[in-house]
Amino acid sequence: MSPGISHTLTLCAVLAIAGSVLPCSTLAQQSRSETGAASAHEAGVYLGGLYTQDELPLNAGLDTGFRYAYRISGNIRLGVETGLTFTDAADNEGLLGHAQLQARWHPFGGTRRVDPFLLVGAGAAGYNTVGTSESSPVFVFGLGVELDWLDEVGFRLDAADFWLTDMLGESSHNFRVNWGPIFRF
Repeated sequence: MSPGISHTLTLCAVLAIAGSVLPCSTLAQQSRSETGAASAHEAGVYLGGLYTQDELPLNAGLDTGFRYAYRISGNIRLGVETGLTFTDAADNEGLLGHAQLQARWHPFGGTRRVDPFLLVGAGAAGYNTVGTSESSPVFVFGLGVELDWLDEVGFRLDAADFWLTDMLGESSHNFRVNWGPIFRF
């Protein structure tokens, strides 16, 4: 992973932890109501970017998709994520589709309005363009924060290492940032 990406991930981690621990914000100190904390299901959409390493012959692209998660305990949520990234390889534009199973650990149990989390996931990615079709296992390691607006509605920001293990003959650690609304029910 490049130094710029690791510095960005470190900064995101520090901001997420500081926002949930420091008493400087009343938003960070407010607890979710019983209704919001008890919601077991969570669905959302996201928009962001996938910034690929130079070794991977794909250029950075817009990443968009859908997420669903289920709370299995106070601190842990299991979910699925699917998405499409619009990329460019040499002269051919293409699509990188991906799907993963993910697990999120919320150290404060999802009880705060600013709720940081750690994320791990595994799945598959497929790249398609005219004349090229490739697939690869994908692993996701990252961190993020959920920001509640209402008990049932919030926003999620996450930054992650999007590791394509064998895409176009290369293994690459790529940086991904996503933002989007979440709905709890």
